Amino acid sequence: MWLSIVPLDGNEGAKGRALLEVEVAASLAELPEFECVEEGKPYRKWLIPAAWLNERAIVRNVSEQEIEDAERGEEGGMRAAIYARMSTDKPSADSRSRVDR
Repeated sequence: MWLSIVPLDGNEGAKGRALLEVEVAASLAELPEFECVEEGKPYRKWLIPAAWLNERAIVRNVSEQEIEDAERGEEGGMRAAIYARMSTDKPSADSRSRVDR
């Protein structure tokens, strides 16, 4: 599963409408084996096995309103977390689930 420290869009290769916020029970210092460093990119990203995430992560769908608020710089927008964009039908904003294996 590709994850980044900021929400990415199609310009960075992310595909899909659903934006997932992933809370990982691990520090950034525990993730170096999964990190993919690209010269000149202003963000960090990781390729993390779904099985590893299922043991340590809670996934939440980010609502369209939260995305819009964050883009406008308003409170109530997205918080610091790790994000993934998925090609799925638009899920409900308050659903929480494990990462599909």
